Amino acid sequence: MKKNEVISPKTAKVMLFGTYHFQNPSLDLVKNKTHNVMEQDSQTYLNELSERISKFKPTVILLEFDPKNEIKINLKYQEYLNGTKDLDVDEIEQLGFRIAKKSGLQRVNSFDNRETPWKSKELFEQLKKCPNLEAEFKDAIQSLTEYENQIHTSKNLRDILIHYNSKEMDLKNKSLYILTNKVGAGSDFSGANAASSWWHRNFKMFSIIQSFAKPSERVLVIGGQGHIAVIRELIALDTKIISEEIHQYL
Repeated sequence: MKKNEVISPKTAKVMLFGTYHFQNPSLDLVKNKTHNVMEQDSQTYLNELSERISKFKPTVILLEFDPKNEIKINLKYQEYLNGTKDLDVDEIEQLGFRIAKKSGLQRVNSFDNRETPWKSKELFEQLKKCPNLEAEFKDAIQSLTEYENQIHTSKNLRDILIHYNSKEMDLKNKSLYILTNKVGAGSDFSGANAASSWWHRNFKMFSIIQSFAKPSERVLVIGGQGHIAVIRELIALDTKIISEEIHQYL
C-alpha cells in the first residue's frame, strides 16, 4: 500500500463478549468450579445485562455451538420466543437467547468450528521428555485453576464477566500456549503445531464472523474466553470492522 493511500472504510460493528461455560462440560484444559447463574441475583443481573446489550441493537448474534446443531438450537429459540420453553443453564440460552429476544431477532447463528482440533497428543508426549518444562506447565495450569476457582467463589456474576473480558485474563489464557511452543523445536515442532492448531481454529471462527460483518451490520459474538482472547487480536487487524467495547455494558 502506498504511503498516502486511504485504508478501506470500516463498514460493520462487532462486539466480542467472552464468557465461561455456564454449564461446564469440563472439556477445557483448566477445569475450574463455576458460579451458579441460576441463583436469583445472577438471574436478575442477566436480565438487566441483556436489556443493556440489546441497546447495541445487534442485527446478528453469533454463539459458540456446533454448527450441525443450528436447526435444533433455533427450534429451541422459537419455543423460547413463543413462551413454551424455560432457559437452560448454558450461556447460549441464558445470554444468547435473552439478548436475541430483547433485540427482536428471529434466529441465532453459530460461529464455531469443530473440525480443527487442538493437536495436543504429540505435545504431551514430548513434554514427558522435558521434565522441567512439564513441571512448569503443570504449575501454570494449577495456578490458573486455583485463581479461577477463587474468582468464581468470591465474586458476583457481574465481576466474573468483567474478569473474563479483561486484558489480564486474555494474557493468562494465550500465554499457556506460548509456554509450550518451543517443545520439539527443530525436530517435530509438536509445541508449535499444538499452538498453531488452536490459533487455526480461531482463524476459522473469525472468518465466520467476518462473513456476517457486512456493511451496516451490528454483530454480537458470545463465546468462550479462550476463543475471544485470540479473536480480539484478529478483529483489531480488520480495517473493515469497528470493534464495540463490551465493558460499557457489563
